[in-house]
Amino acid sequence: MRMQTMCLVLMLFFSILIGRAADGQIVTATLNGVVSDSAGAAIPNAQVQILNVNTGMKMIAETNGSGLYSIAQLPSGSYALTVTRAGFRKSVQTGIVLTIGQIATLNIVLQVGDVKETVTVTADAELINVTTADLSAVVNQAAVEELPLNGRDPSSLVLLNHHQ
Repeated sequence: MRMQTMCLVLMLFFSILIGRAADGQIVTATLNGVVSDSAGAAIPNAQVQILNVNTGMKMIAETNGSGLYSIAQLPSGSYALTVTRAGFRKSVQTGIVLTIGQIATLNIVLQVGDVKETVTVTADAELINVTTADLSAVVNQAAVEELPLNGRDPSSLVLLNHHQ
């Protein structure tokens, strides 16, 4: 009887542990940043819109009094970021690629002008991570398929990220 009780307690413990681990899985990304003018002054109440170019999903945020914005729960994918504020030219940043678990920072500088004027940046956005010391990379299917079959060692996936 004591053995059955011990097994039941252990099964309960491991089921709670596994449940907790599943809750901790991160499947989205976060984009943060500061919107400022060309002199470096923060721009409060600017509208920040992010568009997933693959799915059409839009999310809108507004900068706070310090010009900060944060958009969380973004599925991995390619994005375009549009920032508008009265008295400034609209800024459109394309080429933003977010990956699972990424916390990226993209600061935007607005230029004084009419909101009908648009400044478009089409190069890949230079995203930085200023919140954690984590290093990560996405390994695509082609890289996995080109792995040598010598031993079929999955730890060799680590060697694919030679950019760090």
